[in-house]
Amino acid sequence: MSTISNVNQRMIKVESSLQKEQPKWKRSLIIWVAIYPTITLISWLFEDYLESMPLMLKTFLLTIILVPMMVYLLIPLVTKLFSAIR
Repeated sequence: MSTISNVNQRMIKVESSLQKEQPKWKRSLIIWVAIYPTITLISWLFEDYLESMPLMLKTFLLTIILVPMMVYLLIPLVTKLFSAIR
């Protein structure tokens, strides 16, 4: 249970730092800049494996890969890049 709590605390920290520092349009752009190319790349790389799977399984597998990647790596990275643009 503490692992879930730790993940929630990290997500809240990322969200609160985004909310304090940037307007909504900029937060939306940061998330989109991180997620769109990542989804596209992963879908393309694993296309042959994913095409025969049912939609629910594809979605499950993609989210298992993408959500941690977004929370711990890409959104913080893109946020740092965008903070230099202010």
